[in-house]
Amino acid sequence: MEMITVKELARIRRWYHRDELSISEIARRCGWSRNTVKR
Repeated sequence: MEMITVKELARIRRWYHRDELSISEIARRCGWSRNTVKR
């Protein structure tokens, strides 16, 4: 299992807080499970 990079984490946080995307939508865009994105 590979780690999420700081750059990827920043992108996820931006999508969630600024763009108000759902966890499900972020997971779809990244290709990761919802549980991975939630952490």
